[in-house]
Amino acid sequence: MGANIQADFFGAFTALIQAYDANGNFIESFSENGISNSNGDNSAIFIGLIDNGIKSVTFSLTSCVESCASFAINQLDIISGTQTVPEPASLILLGSGLLGVAGTIRKSLRKRS
Repeated sequence: MGANIQADFFGAFTALIQAYDANGNFIESFSENGISNSNGDNSAIFIGLIDNGIKSVTFSLTSCVESCASFAINQLDIISGTQTVPEPASLILLGSGLLGVAGTIRKSLRKRS
């Protein structure tokens, strides 16, 4: 889970994300420095955490030029569950199986004509 974050007042800031489990127990946190400006150039920093036990998060600023309670978040990303990437050998096996099925279908179509 993560989001773009930027202080409302221009200048340097430090953002913090904290993660909690279903019982409200603290899991982990991460902080990152950024610089807020008025350029509209998508320079807001992305801050996030990965953990399968996350049920809620809080975003905050721990240091800033003025009023750390005033910030914006955007592009909130939530990915649930585990994501697996197939191994190359699995893809080769799947591909060769599909080629075999295609060859069998092509062969049976030739016999019909």
